[in-house]
Amino acid sequence: MTSNAALEIALEIKSTSPASLVEINYLNKQNIEVGEPEYLITISNAASERHAVLNMLPFMKVGGQIHRIIEVEVKFSKGIYIPNAIKKDFVSNSVLQSGSGVWIKIAVTQDGVHKIHRDFLEERLAPLGVNINTLNPNHINIYGNGDGRLPELNSVPRTDDLAKNAIQIIGGADGSFDIGDYILFYAWGSNRTSTSGGELTQDRNTYSNISCYFINVNTAEVPLRVAPIPNSNDPVTHSLSSYSFFQKYETESTSLVKGGKRFYGNCSILNFRKPSLWEHQILTLQLLHLLMCFLRQMLGQVQVIFKAIL
Repeated sequence: MTSNAALEIALEIKSTSPASLVEINYLNKQNIEVGEPEYLITISNAASERHAVLNMLPFMKVGGQIHRIIEVEVKFSKGIYIPNAIKKDFVSNSVLQSGSGVWIKIAVTQDGVHKIHRDFLEERLAPLGVNINTLNPNHINIYGNGDGRLPELNSVPRTDDLAKNAIQIIGGADGSFDIGDYILFYAWGSNRTSTSGGELTQDRNTYSNISCYFINVNTAEVPLRVAPIPNSNDPVTHSLSSYSFFQKYETESTSLVKGGKRFYGNCSILNFRKPSLWEHQILTLQLLHLLMCFLRQMLGQVQVIFKAIL
């Protein structure tokens, strides 16, 4: 059972049938372990209507044999609402206030160290009245939060205003931004990836593919720079010869309802044009094909969406 806001949600499996040999072979080929049913039910809003979304693997073991789940029943009941009031502390003045200098908005698409060349700055600062030849690098700062998409709940903490980022200016120690000088800073893309329990999870931003940062030139602002770490004189205790690396391919190009926040990878839908088929038969065939696509795309994780009257 899982709770969402002031609702109690429970799922009961009503009927199953033995899995076919094709389904069992597919599960084995994809190294999908079938055991006790696991599921996640969430409540979402779309077009002024509330919907329940069920995510689960449609297979389970019954008496040691793999069965396909045929029918489930989801029950809703009102739970006890416990308010979660959090006192927030807001800054008195935004860094973007009037008189805060010259601002340039830039965008990044991926996590990593980014490099800003002198020519890039000169091209964008000149129209704003800033001469790159007389610019003091100590007057440059970069702001941006890199928090990914904003949380949908107001109770979830988030960065207030814009945070100043530590940067490194190569060649700026002489007090001038010369040819060959450049800025290095670490920026986060629009999606956030984290590890939990040894597994990678991603909070994908469904609203934007870019994350915005701001270059600020302000003579009154204290610069924030990457602090050097001194070498240690202690003896070496660990020798590393390998490291963890991950690469992800996820196009998120297909929406079943032509909108919303749920997207999937490439998955073609078969078109059945046989005139003798009834409309509901065509729909059934397409849904069966979609389920197989989900199994291929999501390694056995299928998704069922149904409307809940709440």
